Amino acid sequence: MNSPWSGPVLLLGGSSAERARIARLVHLLGPQRNGEFREIDCRSGNAGAFLSMDQMASGSGTVFFDFIECLAAPDQHRLMDWLDYQVDLRLNLRLQWRVVAGLSPAHGDRLLPALFDSLDKWRIEFSGVPGELLKQEA
Repeated sequence: MNSPWSGPVLLLGGSSAERARIARLVHLLGPQRNGEFREIDCRSGNAGAFLSMDQMASGSGTVFFDFIECLAAPDQHRLMDWLDYQVDLRLNLRLQWRVVAGLSPAHGDRLLPALFDSLDKWRIEFSGVPGELLKQEA
C-alpha cells in the first residue's frame, strides 16, 4: 500500500496558488523530493507535451497538473494509462514521476471518471487544510 507521500494526490478546491503551495509540500515530503518539481497549468494546452513518453522517461520528481479538468480528453487517457502502469512498456523503463493534480470542483465534471479514480488515491480538500499552510511566506 502506498503511503500518502508516494502515490498520486488529488487537490480539491482552493485557489491555484494554494494548490501549488500544497503540491510543493507534497513534493518536499515525498520520496521524489530530490528530483525536480514541475508545475503545469493544463489551461495552457502544454500538458500534452509533458505526457509524451520521451519527457516522462527523462528525469524524475513530482509533476503538478493544475486545472487537471482542462486537460484534453486524449491527454487524460494518456495520463490515466501512465498512472495505471507507471512503466513505458516499449522501453521497459519505470517512470519516476509522482503526480499531484489540482481540480476545481466547479468543473470536475470535465474530468474522465476513470482518471478521477486513478488520481483519488490520496485526497486533500481545502476545507480541511490548516490556514497557516496556505499563507504565503514573507
